[in-house]
Amino acid sequence: MDKAISKVILSQTMTTDDGSSHSQAEVHQEVARSVIKSDADLVCESLNQQVIKWLTEWNFPNANALQSSGSALMQIIINKTSGGE
Repeated sequence: MDKAISKVILSQTMTTDDGSSHSQAEVHQEVARSVIKSDADLVCESLNQQVIKWLTEWNFPNANALQSSGSALMQIIINKTSGGE
């Protein structure tokens, strides 16, 4: 059961099952990037529609709220997980 849950959350099997190859690693890296991008877009959409909008309206009435970017958040996550700054 734990392996099945891990596969659903991670969207891949190589990190949960034994055995891997270079080509599998490349495919799984792309899957991981896709999952990170989707998660980053979802987080940013939520921030844009709720927190950022509310804070802007509260502090700056009649101003247009800035929009956070899923692509920028994704790059930060990739840099942090790959050891880059």
